[in-house]
Amino acid sequence: MPELEFARVVDPGVFEWPWNSTNGLMIVVGASGGGGGGGGALCLEGLNLFGSSGGGGGRGGAATTVKRGQSTHQAAGGDGGTGGDGGGLVDGQAVRGKDGPGCHFGNGGEGGCGGTATPSDSRLVSDGGNGGRGYQGETLIVELSGLSIGERFDISIGVGGDGGVGGIGFQNGTEGMAGANGLVIFVPLTMANGGMR
Repeated sequence: MPELEFARVVDPGVFEWPWNSTNGLMIVVGASGGGGGGGGALCLEGLNLFGSSGGGGGRGGAATTVKRGQSTHQAAGGDGGTGGDGGGLVDGQAVRGKDGPGCHFGNGGEGGCGGTATPSDSRLVSDGGNGGRGYQGETLIVELSGLSIGERFDISIGVGGDGGVGGIGFQNGTEGMAGANGLVIFVPLTMANGGMR
């Protein structure tokens, strides 16, 4: 096969080392967690109170595992984001639900949106908080040596965590998005001036 600069593996199974290089790098990435669900909106209209609940937390991502002979390398999955709080009332005043904690970067699942409701003269409403983004999975960088063409790597790819359910209320929050699956990247290295490059 033609020389490649790297190979990106996103499906479970067996990867066979295709290059003449006896040295390389392996980057193992765990799956990301799912986003938390958005909280539901509260509404008080006359004597009718439409209560609200918080969104569910996202599930954590699964680990990605690579076995080479007797050696095993595992990158843990990331945690899920926290669900947003439902809208509430404090001393008779509408208070928007708090956003759920989560990761501020990366490929974790997006948090769901809090439920929103339109106020009026006879209606007091409080919007739900947004769900937090899921956290990235762990990344491992492993130096490989003593490689030969056709050497086998048994790979289990972590699956991204599911998003949390949306909270219930006068207007429901939306569910969080699922996190990204894990992956493995192989990079061949060549020797130059006594070192690897």
